[in-house]
Amino acid sequence: MMTLAIDPGLVTGWALYPGFISGQVEGRFAFYNWFEGIPAPDRVVCEDFLISERTIKASRQADPHRIIGYLEGVCYERGIEFYLQTPAQAKSFASDDKLRAVDWFFPSKGGHQNDAARHLLTWLVKHPTEGKALRERLAGVLL
Repeated sequence: MMTLAIDPGLVTGWALYPGFISGQVEGRFAFYNWFEGIPAPDRVVCEDFLISERTIKASRQADPHRIIGYLEGVCYERGIEFYLQTPAQAKSFASDDKLRAVDWFFPSKGGHQNDAARHLLTWLVKHPTEGKALRERLAGVLL
């Protein structure tokens, strides 16, 4: 199954598996165009954008919510599985060391590409039928 992980924002990170590839797309409409141009994934795992005092002070932006709504609607229409994960779920599990262990860490401006990879790795490893090979590659790094 093709799984697409998304870190939504003004710059949206994305990561695809199997055959891991990742990148970033700047701007909400550019992301929509990018999404329409890729082969349809079987599953989308998206970071949930939760508003807190910290996020309000750091950045007032509507793009994450609009991207999440777009993805949820498109996935519903097309029968694509759609899941949300909190930033804490991905960051607490998928450290930079774990991303490096599976060759998924790429220095990038803002880290959005790596954040999408964190969501992807977290999802795949936590679901036994999906992440067996990844768990084996992470054997030297604490799960």
